[in-house]
Amino acid sequence: MPGMPYHLEKGPWLAVLEDYINGSHDRAVELLRYLRSGAPVADAAFFQSPALDDADYAGAEMRVDHMRRDWFGETYDEPAPTFEAATEALLNSPPALPLDPIVDENGSSRSSALRFALDAIDAGLDRPFPQTGFWHRFFGNVEEIVRITMLTALEVSFGISSEEEPPASGANRLPVEIFWKCPQRWFEGWVTWRYDAKQGNGQVTVMLATPGIGKPILQDPIQEETDEVDRSKPRASPPTTQPDPTHVSVANTAKGMWVISHKEHVLLPSIPVAKASGLGAWVTPAFGPAYVGVGPIVIVSPAERDGGVDPDGKKFIEPTGTPKQEAETAA
Repeated sequence: MPGMPYHLEKGPWLAVLEDYINGSHDRAVELLRYLRSGAPVADAAFFQSPALDDADYAGAEMRVDHMRRDWFGETYDEPAPTFEAATEALLNSPPALPLDPIVDENGSSRSSALRFALDAIDAGLDRPFPQTGFWHRFFGNVEEIVRITMLTALEVSFGISSEEEPPASGANRLPVEIFWKCPQRWFEGWVTWRYDAKQGNGQVTVMLATPGIGKPILQDPIQEETDEVDRSKPRASPPTTQPDPTHVSVANTAKGMWVISHKEHVLLPSIPVAKASGLGAWVTPAFGPAYVGVGPIVIVSPAERDGGVDPDGKKFIEPTGTPKQEAETAA
């Protein structure tokens, strides 16, 4: 899933992933069980599909490497480094002060992260803090956020809890649609759904909301240059219809809206930029704040007053007592 020139996209990778999930009950079950196992996300069978071949990632090995390096900040040989290790790698010499781990057992992960960042600056860090993969000015456990987001979406699709096994056969589940949205300050997964018990249908929508990758967004969305399509002319797609299967209840709720991310996101202190660079060395200044995700990955259902949804939905109430209604009643 390479870089994007728009704030919201689906693209061929997510379109193929949707078909991988929705087109086969067995594939969806297999993917759910794989994600639950804790195995590397980039090694999932989905990435082996030739349907994902393109000029940039022609071959499963290139796609897996892209996900490991660019999305998850790791390589084939080494797992993603900790924030401490990645920061120390930017220092000319090991920090003079002992540095606490970011995630500790006494609940002070936020203060530990800030203290570590300040100690690193005192020790001589004069470059931006490390980032995960190509996520601009963010460091966190992206792989685990993606894993929990996708397995949660599949559980909602099947209408099961995290302790239940998916149905052995059939198609009693809601279809899944996936989008990628950027940029924002840190990495989040969103899982939303609606289920109409009367009609027996609905949908699960996944949003991978990510930081930017340092590439500019198109300021004029119809001016992208391409050799294939004249994007200045709108293209209409024919409507598609799907059979109306009998769906199971989705967690016994009509609607839902969950966010998956780190428990906390710490704003890192600014690194001094007054230090002179070497002769002939041009240093690009870093703009914007940097964040590090700390603590475990959590699933949160935002309160309705904070922008979430009521599990039973909200019904429209016809206004009463308007002048028009009073006139009609009098007539």
